[in-house]
Amino acid sequence: MKKVIHGTPGIGASRASVTGDTPIVIRVNGSLQPVDIGKLVDEICERNGKDIVDMNGIDVLCLNSLKPILKPIQQVSRHLVNEIYRITYADGEIAATGNHSIYTLENGKLKLKETSALKPGDNLITLTNKKQPLTIDTLEENELPHITIETIKIQTIQKQQTKTKTYTYDIAVPHTQNFFAGKTPILASNSMYVPLK
Repeated sequence: MKKVIHGTPGIGASRASVTGDTPIVIRVNGSLQPVDIGKLVDEICERNGKDIVDMNGIDVLCLNSLKPILKPIQQVSRHLVNEIYRITYADGEIAATGNHSIYTLENGKLKLKETSALKPGDNLITLTNKKQPLTIDTLEENELPHITIETIKIQTIQKQQTKTKTYTYDIAVPHTQNFFAGKTPILASNSMYVPLK
């Protein structure tokens, strides 16, 4: 793994998303917990009777000024797709729509790439405690100041058709426009906030 030394987070694509079994780290009632994004978003969407919902009260693990930090989720969304891309990397995998942007490291700088443009060997951004990559089920909030970011290489990427249209999910996080996703978390861009009428 290579240590990330420079870069500026950017903004993500609109209505791009990850599969429902993708874990994220949230803070609820003062404690960190991993949760599958689909479970979280489905509960909120079903309670409100719509597929895009403004919200507050739940923080998610994201990156700000190259440091992991918890920021509030402003909006959740889901939509149906029939095609996803499955990305595998050391100790993990993530599946996302082709237009979902993932952060990579190129020439010492953070760069957004759509999932469909990723290739084996691209460097994804992950979290480490300087000893090894972290998994989201071992993170503790008091460790966040000591966690750094590093890169992890894509091993494979495969385009897959789903048997039926399947929900995929996203969140909007103001200011950072990103969140960590996957059991061994990688940095993904989020959808831009869509004002609801």
